[in-house]
Order: sequence, then C-alpha cells, then structure tokens
Amino acid sequence: MRGLGTGALVCASVCAAQVDRTVDAMNRAIERGDSGAYMLCVDARDHQLAHEQRAWINDAIERGVGDLRIEIVGPERAGDDGSVVAPIRVSWVYKGRAESSAYDARFAPFAGGSDVYVYSGRDWGVERWVESPRIRILGGVGREDLIEVLAEVTPGIVRVAQEELGRELDDVLVIKVYDTVDEIRHSISPAYTDPLSGWNEPDESIKILGRDGTTPDRVSALVAHEVGHGVSFMYGESIIDAPWWSLEGIAEIVSDPYKDTGAQERQLGVARLVSRGERRDWDDLADFRGAAMNHVRFVYTQGWSMVRFVGDEFGRDARNAWFARMGEGATIDEASREVLGMWFDELDLEWTRAMREMALAHEDDRESGSADE
Repeated sequence: MRGLGTGALVCASVCAAQVDRTVDAMNRAIERGDSGAYMLCVDARDHQLAHEQRAWINDAIERGVGDLRIEIVGPERAGDDGSVVAPIRVSWVYKGRAESSAYDARFAPFAGGSDVYVYSGRDWGVERWVESPRIRILGGVGREDLIEVLAEVTPGIVRVAQEELGRELDDVLVIKVYDTVDEIRHSISPAYTDPLSGWNEPDESIKILGRDGTTPDRVSALVAHEVGHGVSFMYGESIIDAPWWSLEGIAEIVSDPYKDTGAQERQLGVARLVSRGERRDWDDLADFRGAAMNHVRFVYTQGWSMVRFVGDEFGRDARNAWFARMGEGATIDEASREVLGMWFDELDLEWTRAMREMALAHEDDRESGSADE
C-alpha cells in the first residue's frame, strides 16, 4: 500500500484504498468507452468540473484516443478537508503519438462519512476569491503574483464585458491558471493538439496560460477575450452553434480596450486584406472542427471586423440582439434578416464595400500627404 505523507492512520489504510478503487473504476470505464460510468467517478458537486470532464472523456472516445489510462504514481496525502491528494499520471496515444500529463489530483468523499471517493480535479495549491463580482481564481504554488494580478484586473473586465454585451454572468467566474500550453491542452481533451493561451466553453471555467512576470497590461487582453466568451454564452444555449468567427469576433470586441493596437488601425489592416482579395469565405471560418482550423487567423481578425462593423453600422443594441437571436437558435442568415433587415449575403456585401472604401480612402490620404511634401 502507498503511504500517505500526512494524515491519520485510519486514512492511510482506508482512504488510499478507496482512491485506488475509484481510479480502477475510471480505467475500467475508459476501457469500455463508457462515459456514463466514468462520470459516476467524478465529483458532480462542482458542475463546471463535471462539464469539463464530460467533454474530456466524450472527446477522447469520439476521436479515437488509444491506450488512455490513469495511474497513481506516488504517495497519497490527506487534504485539509477530508479529501485525499494523489499524484497521478494520465497517458494515452493519439494519431500515433504517445503523450502524458502528470499532476496532483484531489479525491473527495462522495458524501459526509462516505467511504466512496470521487475525482475532484487538480489540487491547485492556491485559491483566491474576489467578492464583487464573484470570481474564483485557482493556480499552482509559485503563481501567487499572477493570481493577484488577475484578482486586480478581472472585476473591471467583467463589468466592461457585461455592459458591452448587455448580459450578466449567472454564475461564479472561475479562472484556472496553467503553467504550460500542454497542461491547458490536456485539460481540454487528450485529442486537443492546437497551441493556445486561453480557453472557455459554456458551463466551463476560463483556462489561461500563466507566465512569469505577467503585468496587468499583458494579461488583460487575454482575460478580456475569455471573459467576453463567458458573457456571450449568456445570449442563450444555442449561441455555441453560431459561426465560430462570430464567437471569436464578439470576444475580441470585449478585448478591444486592452489591445496595444487601436480598433481603427486593426480595421484598416482587414480592409487592406479585403482590397487585395485575400479575405476568406465566411463558410470557411464557421466550423471549429472543419475548414476553419486552416484559417484561424482570419477567424479572429475577419470575424472581429464583421462584428465591429455590425456594431458601428446598426448600433450596439442591434448587434447584441443579433447575437441573442442566434442564442435562441436562429441561423446567422435568419438573425441578420430579422434584426438587421437584410440577409447575411447582403450584410457581407455592405461590409466588403465599406472595407474597400476604407482601404481606398487611406491610400488617397497617403498619396495626398506625399504630394504635399
């Protein structure tokens, strides 16, 4: 039997054995491809963790992750809340590549006095609460400075996002700080392979990449983008089915005040792409799992440009109503017709015309300036 670093002898003999049993049950569920049985081993009292774990195991099964296994690789120790902390390694093979993730995991009693333990996620080490608005920030030991920066900047960002998007968060905002890109990827899915510095999905926590010496200025744009996603999810349960470019576009709108480059300059950059015929078809930017992964830069920049154009031309309230209709299940074509008074193809023509005119006007201004000199 593995020894506990601390804790009573009764926990050493009983709790560790129960955690072993839980991990065995998780592995048996994985081998059968039974996500329901796996979720019985996850602490459902943390609904965000449960949602993240359900997405994690379902994605692993659906995308053919092989040899997926969880192992306890060191001595357990008693937590200060009746839980047990165990160092685990999760290993798997995806597309011929072997990978693994190792961290301290927490297992909690299913109920008071219960001898059944459930997986309660990573043992973070550092937890910081902000009371208004309600924000919970989790990270590892050594990230205390960054966590304090996040506690300083995030409340203001939340207020800006809620005012901009006309919606309010209906739950505690949880931010988890990971030390490496791989840690974020592995927490999303064993099959997630793309580099990223932030992540947020409906009913999940915000996940960000922690960096040494991060200042408020450096982290604010990243947090604002992810908070923008979180607030935009309040448009309705179907908003996640809106085109990917629109979701990234509205999140980028929230991060605008925190960017080093001004919105006008960024819009001019897109206008020049359009004038050179380098824009992408909107259908190619719509599906997170499809062709859009080949045009990620355009998902963000071109998507932001269209969403900003809608706000500038029709007003912020109309732009938010546009998203609200998509949150209710309308297609972007239906939402455009009902809220903006034109089909999306017509909106695209208006945006394209405006971008070309902006690029041409800038070239005219440059030529005039050169002549004056």
